[in-house]
Amino acid sequence: MANAAPPYRRLSGTGYHYLVPPWALVLLFFVMGIFVLLFRGRRTQLWLGPEHLLLVETDGYREYYKRFNYRDIQAFIIRKTPQGKVVNGLLATIAALLIFFAIVVADPVGGGV
Repeated sequence: MANAAPPYRRLSGTGYHYLVPPWALVLLFFVMGIFVLLFRGRRTQLWLGPEHLLLVETDGYREYYKRFNYRDIQAFIIRKTPQGKVVNGLLATIAALLIFFAIVVADPVGGGV
């Protein structure tokens, strides 16, 4: 029985199911402090089973399991989220500011010899 195949194979990547939007967590941190981590949400993982897809959600204290039979799955939908657009906008703004400061600064060290 030592050579038996494992019953589940973990799919790469993880996700996060937010209970409160991330921007609200930042604001709540100033009010509640470290206790805001109780509202952060659940981490999700997918596992391939022999007859079903297993979704595991954990919040640090408990785990929640959902099984989806392969015959019941009709489609997989991948979409962009509003949180992703906000993060992309923030990263683009930071990159633009860094490029702007790199061009504007008149430092002889950065100019070369």
